[in-house]
Amino acid sequence: MKKFKIDIDEQVVLTIQRLDFEVQAREFIVKSLMQSDIANYEIFKQYHSEYVDYFSQFEIAKSMITNKYIPNALKEHETSWNIDYASKTLEITQNCNCEVII
Repeated sequence: MKKFKIDIDEQVVLTIQRLDFEVQAREFIVKSLMQSDIANYEIFKQYHSEYVDYFSQFEIAKSMITNKYIPNALKEHETSWNIDYASKTLEITQNCNCEVII
């Protein structure tokens, strides 16, 4: 397993961090509403709709990061990645044992 680190644009980090927060917040609210007596189904539908919208935006942003920042040499290999919001660093893990030259 190899690890690579790439600095990414601050605006990209802020956008993905905001979307991550929005998805997690809506997910928590939707789960909480599902576990309680939903007195107002319209509130549930509103938060669920917001969750779906933010989740879609988040997935699109993650795809953009993969396309823009993952080196071409790694795109054919099994990888995973994570963003360290504080350092604005994309941490890529090559999960296969293949030789890759970047």
